[in-house]
Amino acid sequence: MDCAVDNGVPGITAQCGGGCTCSTCHCYIDESWFVRSGPLDPDEKDILEFVPDRRNNSRLTCQVRICDRLDGMIVHVPTSNPA
Repeated sequence: MDCAVDNGVPGITAQCGGGCTCSTCHCYIDESWFVRSGPLDPDEKDILEFVPDRRNNSRLTCQVRICDRLDGMIVHVPTSNPA
């Protein structure tokens, strides 16, 4: 999430600053990468319940911990993210 905000990625506003209390960093992790992105914790699952365009591969970017195993991961940002 920090990298997306720092680089002005459209659709990632991260209003809560990574606190997992909003959905303004919602993204879709490419299906082939989703399992490698790690498990969703209960707070993230709760927030995602309120995302209008939620998919099976939805994540909050603030909850995805970037590491070597995610090098090359494909992420899509929905155009419907709240501002």
